[in-house]
Parts: sequence; C-alpha cells; structure tokens
Amino acid sequence: MLKDFQNRFDILEEKCLKNARLLKNSLFSGAQFQLPKDEIMYLNREILDLSSEWSIHFPRTAKKQSKEESNLGIEFKMINLYKLCINEFVAEMYEELKKTQNQKETTLQLVAKHYHDYKAFSYWLYKIFYHLDTNTLSTLGADLHSLSLETLKTVYFKEAQEKLFRTILDVLLESRQKQLLLDKKIKSLCELFVVMGANTVKLKYEKEQGMYDYICQNFLETEKFYKENFEKRFLEETQKFYKYQISERQNLGVIEFVRWADRVISLEEQMCLESYSKSFDQIKQLFNQLFVKEQAERLSAGGLGELFNWENYTVQYLGRVSVYNFLLKNSKFTIQLLFVK
Repeated sequence: MLKDFQNRFDILEEKCLKNARLLKNSLFSGAQFQLPKDEIMYLNREILDLSSEWSIHFPRTAKKQSKEESNLGIEFKMINLYKLCINEFVAEMYEELKKTQNQKETTLQLVAKHYHDYKAFSYWLYKIFYHLDTNTLSTLGADLHSLSLETLKTVYFKEAQEKLFRTILDVLLESRQKQLLLDKKIKSLCELFVVMGANTVKLKYEKEQGMYDYICQNFLETEKFYKENFEKRFLEETQKFYKYQISERQNLGVIEFVRWADRVISLEEQMCLESYSKSFDQIKQLFNQLFVKEQAERLSAGGLGELFNWENYTVQYLGRVSVYNFLLKNSKFTIQLLFVK
C-alpha cells in the first residue's frame, strides 16, 4: 500500500513540477500563460484524494503526532513539493537580481517585474494545491499564501534588502534633482518594505486591474517593519538632501525661495502619495521643520517687510493653489508649508 501511495505521489509530483516550470518559464520570458482549467481540476482532485486516503489508512501519521511521524506522511511530501516549486522560482529571481550589480534602472525594472511575476506564480500554484491549504495550517502552522511570502522574504528580500533600499534612494535622488515624478515601478519596491513585515497574508487577484496583491492580516506587524527598515532611514536621507539644497540657496530672495519651495513640495507630495503614502504625515512634519521653522528668521527679514511674517505664514497646499501666488495675493498671512490631505 505504501508503494502504491508513493507511485501515485511520484506521478503527481511530475505533473505539478511540469506545470509549475511551464508557468515559471512563461513568466520569466514575458509570455502570457494560464494553467488549463481541466489540468487544475485534475491536480486538485489528485491532491485531495491522496491526502484523504492517506488519512484513512494512516490516521496517526496523517494527524501528525510527532515531527518524525509527520515526515512519513503524504501531506508532508506534498507540502515539500509546493515549497520546491516556489523555491525554484525565487532562486531563479535572485540569480537574475545578482547580475544587475548597482544599475539602478535595471534593478528597478527587474524587481518590479519579479514581484509581480512571483505573486502571479504563487496565485496559480495555489490553485493547484488548494486542497492542501487546510493541512498546512495543522502541519506547519502556516497557510500556503503565507508560505509563499515567507519564501520570498528569506530567499530574496533578506539577501537583497540593502540593494533595494539604495535603488529606491538613487531613483528618488534623480527625480528630485531633475524635478520629475518617480517611475511608477518604484511603488513595488516601497511596497516590499511593507509586505515583508507580515507573517500572515492572503493573495488576491484584481481581475479588472490585472494586479496580484498580498493582503496583510496584521497591520501592527507591517507598520513596525516598515518604520524600522524603511521609513527611519528614508526620512534621514530626505532631511540630509534638503538641508544641503536649502544651504545652497542662502542667497535667494524670499520670492525666489518660496517659488522653489513650492515646486519642491508639490513634487514631494505627488511622489509620496503615489509611492510611499504610509510616510505622508512624517514627510509633512519634516518639510514643516525644514521649510518653515528653520527658515522663519531668514525669510521674515527677507524683503517683504511688515507684510511678511514667516512664523505666522500658513498656506493650505491644495495642489492647485501655488504658495507663490498665495503669497503675492495676501497681505495678512497665516502660512504653514504643509500638505493637506
């Protein structure tokens, strides 16, 4: 009987690996590919039948009384098969990423593609192993979606975390220097610093948008990880950059400085909302400190006389109202260089 189970599993393993590798190769080559519905149903049924029959004939092993017993179970073999499929995919992604070295544009494009493709791969792989999902909860204490994320985290993200962070900073620096909006793909890299903090997720597919997304189940996990691994350093780098930029503009008059500040704040607001919106409030506070509090004395004495009192100067930045125009049109100012949600 054990031999029969092993033979059936060997056939199942071959078919699962074949389909997983076809899907992997299609995604890596940029070709569209979906598993045929009848093939998914066949593999679903085989996994369910094998698992159910094993539980009937070998209840102690199936119920996992000990780690040693679980290693003999058919569920354990199928879980390992699922992990083999996702490990092959992640390992190939990481090998590709290592070849990019420090090329920021190549890294940006590649990581954004990797993240999308891995979610797509995990989504379709889940369809094959769907009936195994409840067993992983009892056997490993995790569901298949969370196992997928954990593999991405340990094999790919942890090894490449610093490289991804530096890529974000390099792309952002170029956007700030050229005063151009960020490449929209940067959002994927920023999102990784949120999702990688999660222990439990669900993987969803938004058909209308053609997007795959990990839905984090514990907000506190992701918030803590994001702040510690991204936001803190990101704000420090932003502060360093703009302190230098402000120091380089010490000779600007008030009007010229406010014009420049207006452009900076408008750009930063849009980039923040599009790519790293979780840091919106912190960016507001930082810019209030840099452009308002630290410039109060300089600007209040900068040529507008009694009409201009920087410390009481407030602009409610609505995106369509220029700080500069507001400054010119009002003689009594309540100004605060902050973004308004």
